[in-house]
Amino acid sequence: MKVVIGVCGPPAAGKSTFIKFCENFLKRRGMTFKCFKMSYALFHYYRSKFKELFNIESYEDATREAMQRIGDIARAEMGDKAVAILTHRLIEETIADKGDVDVVFIDGVRDYGEVKYFSEKFGRSFFLVAIEADFNVRVKRMSSRHEGKKDLMDIDSIRKSDVWEVEKYNRTVRAAREQLKDSDRFFVIENNGTKDEFRRSSLKVLERILSRVEVPT
Repeated sequence: MKVVIGVCGPPAAGKSTFIKFCENFLKRRGMTFKCFKMSYALFHYYRSKFKELFNIESYEDATREAMQRIGDIARAEMGDKAVAILTHRLIEETIADKGDVDVVFIDGVRDYGEVKYFSEKFGRSFFLVAIEADFNVRVKRMSSRHEGKKDLMDIDSIRKSDVWEVEKYNRTVRAAREQLKDSDRFFVIENNGTKDEFRRSSLKVLERILSRVEVPT
């Protein structure tokens, strides 16, 4: 892989939409890509625990509570970088099976140790993009999107959970500023406007990233 782009941000900020915009851009240019959700990596390697503790057999049925509980188990066994370790393992196994790709996306970088881990593993090929949006904007998006049972929460639960999520996001940004000292390896995009505005901002960042590495555009 030539470029690894981690994507972080609080829930419903627009991480998956950013990745979709980028994938469409890359596809039009004949470039190859692969996206890895960190939450899926956790489910993939701890599938038996999801079944044992929550009777959950598919990723789409995994609740936020189950994800957090299994994440705690993984971190108790492997340390605070557990989900990053599992995601890296899944990337290595998948790319080895399917051959090299131009761009790898990591959806859901969420804490200080994860930024450090990916930076160490991928070196200067690793970039981080942070997507930000106001709380009320994100709540509106949550009410209309469908990404599985983990998103089915009432407003009070969302507000309570968001405090924890934003704290983790802030630690992620702090790590990026410390670990990715080159300013052109860390980008922040605000997503409070229209979809077209977000698309333009997203592709501008992608083009800047691709210009830093030997990937033909």
